[in-house]
Amino acid sequence: MTNSDILASITVHHEDLGILVVEKPTGLPVIPGRYDTDCLLHRLEAARGEKLWVVHRIDQETSGIVVFARDAAMHRHLSMAFEKHAVKKRYIALLDGTPKVKEGCVDAALRQFGSGRMGVDPAKGKPCTTNYRVIATTRTLSMVEAEPLTGRRHQLRVHFHHLGTPVAGDPLYGDKERQKTFPRMFLHAQGIVLPLPDGAALRLESPLPAAFTDLGFSVPAWNP
Repeated sequence: MTNSDILASITVHHEDLGILVVEKPTGLPVIPGRYDTDCLLHRLEAARGEKLWVVHRIDQETSGIVVFARDAAMHRHLSMAFEKHAVKKRYIALLDGTPKVKEGCVDAALRQFGSGRMGVDPAKGKPCTTNYRVIATTRTLSMVEAEPLTGRRHQLRVHFHHLGTPVAGDPLYGDKERQKTFPRMFLHAQGIVLPLPDGAALRLESPLPAAFTDLGFSVPAWNP
């Protein structure tokens, strides 16, 4: 794939002197993995001919909004904003099943277990909080909007699995054979509000991928 092909294949949601916000496709990691160097960061840096700073990450199987800084000063500012939980985020997930409580908060501490999996552990886990709301249902599935108030690894995936309704298509959480019946992991980083150094806020939203809309789901208005 040429640099022009890479640039054409990645949607840019916002670009200014300090920030680059793009759409990450499912299946592509944000940063290099242990055995593979192909990732969103390297593709963008090579295609654009510039150094980018990683501000945050979303899982390889998750699609949606990813923010990069274009200089060290903006990287410090945005990294601090994420660390202080000053960034508002909205995820859309398709769940296998419907949570018993249609709107609520999951406050369940997480820690890492074996094979790259995370799990709930009230005694040894790190504090972890997710707000969620069911916005549509079918006979076997439900679509939810979720706001992670913390930023733990696999947070949304583990919290929904903890509720008994794993993210559809998740390769790590839920019944393995059942999860293989879905074409992808149905988790999408759909919205973000970034506090800027001048006190203003940058709000961006991403359209639902075709895998979601092909099932008849749409995204309601977001009021962060």
